[in-house]
Amino acid sequence: MYMDQHEQRTLQDILSTVEFIRDNAATKEDLHGVEQRLDQRIDLVEQRLDQKIDLVEQRLDERIDLVEQRLEKKIDAVKNEMIGHIDAFIGLYQKHEQELAAVVSRQNRLEEKLNAILKHLNLNVA
Repeated sequence: MYMDQHEQRTLQDILSTVEFIRDNAATKEDLHGVEQRLDQRIDLVEQRLDQKIDLVEQRLDERIDLVEQRLEKKIDAVKNEMIGHIDAFIGLYQKHEQELAAVVSRQNRLEEKLNAILKHLNLNVA
């Protein structure tokens, strides 16, 4: 069988392409090795991300604890201040009650004296 130059050249091009693919194409084993390396790198990245996330969570927890402590201190200070004001108000109220009782007692004594004077003078005031 005789091939013309064009057919021979086409056959040579096909053969050259097949040799190039054979020499440069990845085999199933090559692709499996690349997949394993990528899996390892992805696992490593996931581990690093997990560590960083854990660290961020820990720092956030610490900051939240600090904020809670500060808030508790401020609440305690406000509560103590309010209790102090309430205690002072109660003290003023008790003092006012005592003074009022003293005034009422004095008024009663004065009324008794006035009644005694009126009785002594035989005056009847209605």
